[in-house]
Amino acid sequence: MPVIIYLFLITGLFLLWQYSKGERIGGNLGYLAGIWGVVIVFYVAMILFF
Repeated sequence: MPVIIYLFLITGLFLLWQYSKGERIGGNLGYLAGIWGVVIVFYVAMILFF
């Protein structure tokens, strides 16, 4: 399940980046949720079709 690990790393980096910019945490969570959605759909498709 390395894809999930990468997802958590990206999420952590994203939150750190937001924190370092001084934005309130969760300001762009919709953007992050979009990335999560795409990756999860892609992951499920890989399991089903390959």
